[in-house]
Amino acid sequence: MPKFKSISLEDLPGHYIRRLQQIAVGIFLDETSQENITPVQFAVLFATAKHPAMDQRTLSARIGFDTSTLGAVLDRLEANGTIRRNASPTDRRSRLLTVTP
Repeated sequence: MPKFKSISLEDLPGHYIRRLQQIAVGIFLDETSQENITPVQFAVLFATAKHPAMDQRTLSARIGFDTSTLGAVLDRLEANGTIRRNASPTDRRSRLLTVTP
């Protein structure tokens, strides 16, 4: 570890980026504690509300989240009744997403 002797965390921009993300998530969770929602769930609901009937692959690209992990997020949102997955009329393998009232 000798090459790290002269470097401190304050010299590494990645440290500040990670801390900024931690602080931002903390503020988000404080502000939304009554709604019991995660930042990723919020991104899903926000993007889907702006672009109804979008498929999971498009949503994944839009919010920058991988499709396999996004599936679990959608499962939770569907289970709590905040999002609905409907069969696509043009592609049987695809499900179109809508936010419920």
